[in-house]
Amino acid sequence: MDADRYSVFFTTGQLLTRLDVRPDEERWYPTVPWLQVYPELAFLMDGSLGFRDNHVFQIDKDIIAIGGLLRLFDLRRGRVIPSLGPGHSKSLYSRWWNEETNQIGATIAAGPTVLMIGIGNEDWNFIAHVPTRAVSGPFSLRLLPSASQPLVFLPDRAEPESDRRILYAFPSEEDLDEAGTLTMFRRPFTDPFDRTTEQVVDHFPGLASVNGVVDCAWLVYGRFDVSPWVRFTKELPDEFFFCLKDTADQFGHRAWDLAAVGEVESGLRLDAYHPADRYGFLGLAAEDIADYSSDPPHSLFALSPHDQFWLVRQHLDRRGVRNTASEAHTWAGMLVPDFDVVGASLDTVVAGPDDDPALLARLARFDRSASGTVTLGDLAAALEGVMTGPRWEEIRARIEGRPPS
Repeated sequence: MDADRYSVFFTTGQLLTRLDVRPDEERWYPTVPWLQVYPELAFLMDGSLGFRDNHVFQIDKDIIAIGGLLRLFDLRRGRVIPSLGPGHSKSLYSRWWNEETNQIGATIAAGPTVLMIGIGNEDWNFIAHVPTRAVSGPFSLRLLPSASQPLVFLPDRAEPESDRRILYAFPSEEDLDEAGTLTMFRRPFTDPFDRTTEQVVDHFPGLASVNGVVDCAWLVYGRFDVSPWVRFTKELPDEFFFCLKDTADQFGHRAWDLAAVGEVESGLRLDAYHPADRYGFLGLAAEDIADYSSDPPHSLFALSPHDQFWLVRQHLDRRGVRNTASEAHTWAGMLVPDFDVVGASLDTVVAGPDDDPALLARLARFDRSASGTVTLGDLAAALEGVMTGPRWEEIRARIEGRPPS
């Protein structure tokens, strides 16, 4: 697993908020009812309590344990993992059994495989595991008056590959006067008294929508590139939609303008290739790619969404495609230099007999009147044809960071 790539999940009542952390950025997902994202977790329902008192930790890749090792859940697939029999349970228990204290280390979990084993009324014994190494221990830490306090134990963001961890402890449900705060332990292994009480939203701004109140928090190392509810766009990672929205915002478009153009050009395939030397999900021509990169055009297939969108932004900037009037104007502006992307009418000719033959051949299938001329209205009709149905609803939902309705 990548120690510098992880996701933090927070639940508040029936709401789920997720933070993705990568080496160069942090991304917050909108707060949504967690049953919309993970409907198979309905077994946790107890009125409005949700995950409260169900401590969660990562045991393997995308697998989390909820309230102990008997409740296993696959986050990537959104599926409860059925019991595999006594042999499987014994294997799991042997992995997390602590020989020194002779007990299972799932009493309280503060992050991915970070286990705390109670050894007294006030002292707790840390046994910490991370995917790439084990933090030596145990460490005695005077920490919690109540085992119900939500915890999350995160890598130091300044040194994600190191053994340094920061413990964030949220108030329990009994501490109503402390709601919206957290206790931050910066050096829990060496100085448990180095702690401060701070506002939750100062460290986790995405929790502002729930007023900084947390019932349960857990951390999972790895990459969650596709949400489990996705049906029609499984080939596209979440990163694609983040980059799509960022690019559209930068150039004054609606994000679905670019999505609709990509859907018509390639079916939103990052690895799309056309024999007429067009590449990527927007069908950038080889000669255009050469203006922005010295690498061969086919190298576009190996690029991450982030890097492919770098080329898209170069193209939009070069063509002056900003603050366009519609998705059809955006598309025409990408195809035709100096196209009027604000004031052109729908009967404006985009490609005709007197224009670039390659462009006319590219757009001929959209000529509704079979006149040998393709207008802006023809492009608009082609885009409208893909902006409907369950696949398009899913594209819109992923752009907006929500499950489809």
